[in-house]
Amino acid sequence: MTTDGSLPVEYLTEGDRIITFDAGAVTLDRVSVLTVPMQDLVRIRPSVLNEKGFGRDVLMSARQRMLIRGWRAKVLFGKQAALVEARKFADGDYIEQLKGRAPMRLFQLHFKDNQHLVPIGPGLMATSAQ
Repeated sequence: MTTDGSLPVEYLTEGDRIITFDAGAVTLDRVSVLTVPMQDLVRIRPSVLNEKGFGRDVLMSARQRMLIRGWRAKVLFGKQAALVEARKFADGDYIEQLKGRAPMRLFQLHFKDNQHLVPIGPGLMATSAQ
C-alpha cells in the first residue's frame, strides 16, 4: 500500500511512499528484482490470512520473515509477536513450500533508513530487504 493507494509491486519505484506497519509512510529507496527457483518460494493461501478465505494466494521467499501475532505467537513462541521465516510454517496445505526449478521473479523493497514491516496481504506483514 502506498500513500497514493494500492499498487502492484511491479509498479513501485524509487521515491514512492510505502505505508509500513512500524513507521507509517516511508520513502522507498529502490526495488530489486531477483530470479529464484520456484523451490525457494512458499505459497500462502488466503484462508491463512483471513477467516473467510477471500483474496489471492501470496507468494514469498521461503526465508522471508513474517510477523506472527496473537494466539499463534503466544502458543508457538510464548510471546505476543514474533518474526519467523515463512518456510517454518509450511504445512503443505495452507502454507506450501513450492517445488521445482522453474525461474520466478521475486521483488524486494529497500528503504534507506532501516528494515520495515510491510503489509503484503490481508493481515500479513513481512520484513523488507536490508
